[in-house]
Amino acid sequence: MAHQVFTDGTFIWNSVNLSVHVREIHLTTRQTFTDDSNTMGNLGRKVLPVLEDYDLSVVFSQDFTSAMVDVTLAVDKESNTPRAWEVRPTSAVASATNPKWTGTGYISEYEALSGNFGEVLGTRVTIVPSVAGATRAIA
Repeated sequence: MAHQVFTDGTFIWNSVNLSVHVREIHLTTRQTFTDDSNTMGNLGRKVLPVLEDYDLSVVFSQDFTSAMVDVTLAVDKESNTPRAWEVRPTSAVASATNPKWTGTGYISEYEALSGNFGEVLGTRVTIVPSVAGATRAIA
């Protein structure tokens, strides 16, 4: 398996491709479980899956122009509007070597301004699920 340098990632929010502003993408998926080991005959712990969950965090170079980072994300954060999102390792179409993850979520955190003196102005957004979890696909 080849290692990959992350230089061409894709982030799409509500059909708006913000990839040219992306610095980092962090997608963490998880499954919650409930205990199912409280019956006679069980000699060890047993669990059953209950809920899918994820956190999606994206760091951008901030852009306040029309249809870019701030306008696209801040409005949905302020209105508590869930939107569809998609991330991929590269800008190529989804495939076995370039899977995509999709979901629908709310912006739970929007850091509108981030940076130190002399740095490119940044911003960060955290997205949480409005329905189910993240879906992985190769097509």
